[in-house]
Amino acid sequence: MSSPTTKTTQFKIIFVLYSLLLGLLIGGIAAAFLALINFSTHLIWQVGYSHFNQPFYPLLVGLFGGLLVGLMQRYWGPYPKTMHETLSEFKQTGSVAYQQQVGKNIIAALVVLACGASLGPEAALSTNVGGLITWLGDRLKLTAQQKETFLTMGIGAMLAAIFHAPLAGVGEAIETTSLRDHFKSHFNQVLLYILTTATGILGFALVNQLFPKESPFTLHTPIIHWTLIVWPLLILALIVGLVFGNLFLKIEQ
Repeated sequence: MSSPTTKTTQFKIIFVLYSLLLGLLIGGIAAAFLALINFSTHLIWQVGYSHFNQPFYPLLVGLFGGLLVGLMQRYWGPYPKTMHETLSEFKQTGSVAYQQQVGKNIIAALVVLACGASLGPEAALSTNVGGLITWLGDRLKLTAQQKETFLTMGIGAMLAAIFHAPLAGVGEAIETTSLRDHFKSHFNQVLLYILTTATGILGFALVNQLFPKESPFTLHTPIIHWTLIVWPLLILALIVGLVFGNLFLKIEQ
């Protein structure tokens, strides 16, 4: 008959294996999603523009995309959901709804991103990751605490993979209460996060090899030649940015 210590050790080993597989799966899903966005963007902004070759083409794409977003908001609801909304939903309900929602979230995110709107891919992916973890948790009969741990590490691995930032979200992941409950040692918490992130990056790289491309979210810093006339324009840009930023916040309220 197995002792309680043996069962605890077995549980930790299984939990670590699940975490590694989760990271690998999430990394692959993130790469496939970005490849789909890249294809849609190429189709609209390169293939489409080369066929029409009109200066008002971007305006038409923006208007058409805005119309589609409005219709989806009207008939489907607030999609794609943000990462904040996904985390709030999980904290309130202990899960992330996935039935009849993941598809709507993916389509809405594709329309928004492909048509050039300002939205990070992590917004749509976090909802899909949360739905995947809830689906797996239901089938593996995980507790709410274990689901929370998977969700935290899964989102961290996803952020690390798509933004090439291995430490993205590490603070939140290693400070999560559920992680402390499963692994009393702080070193074990950090090690588990690192391993999950590593498998996430590995899964991302493996799938990305099938769709070689430059990430549309890679940041480039151009060479800037500063002149005296730039400084008044910077001050003007700062003032305009502050005014419209505060106006946006007022309208949002």
